[in-house]
Amino acid sequence: MQFHQIFRAVCSEAQLQYEADIVDALIDRIQSQLKEPLRACYPRDIVNQIRWSARYEQREPRLDEAAVQTAAEAYFAIAPGDTTLE
Repeated sequence: MQFHQIFRAVCSEAQLQYEADIVDALIDRIQSQLKEPLRACYPRDIVNQIRWSARYEQREPRLDEAAVQTAAEAYFAIAPGDTTLE
């Protein structure tokens, strides 16, 4: 799938370990719960959110479920605690 290829390339560029299962979960949330089409900009934007958050918290960025959840909430302007992305 092209979305995975883009996400893998963005992770490589950002020196993050790519996790296909985490990306699959994100795809499901975007399509099923948000009812949004997949856009080629999402991988870059989500990874940037992860990196910015890690820099702010003074920790190493990681592509994990919690980081993707937080990044998606920020990116799609979902209030924390909203069950839309769960």
